[in-house]
Amino acid sequence: SAVSADAVRWLTAVGFRPVAVVTKARQVYRFRRDGFEVEVCLDDVGAIGKFVEVEIRAAEADFPAAREVLLATAADLGLTEQEPRSYLRMLLGN
Repeated sequence: SAVSADAVRWLTAVGFRPVAVVTKARQVYRFRRDGFEVEVCLDDVGAIGKFVEVEIRAAEADFPAAREVLLATAADLGLTEQEPRSYLRMLLGN
């Protein structure tokens, strides 16, 4: 799109350069659980693999309860491992 082309031109103008392209297909599911809006994203990142992201946005005061809901959701989905690296870092092997 024109907006993304403008963004690339601007980033290049201020000194950034392309390193790699990360392409992903994402399916997003949203639902409420125990008072929180939960978002689960299923990402297919080609050669890197398939990943699931579980996210809850909450006020800082609600963090402990939100964390429990997030962990329970991950457990119900059978998610047992965490990957802290970004897709770009994984693609670059870092």
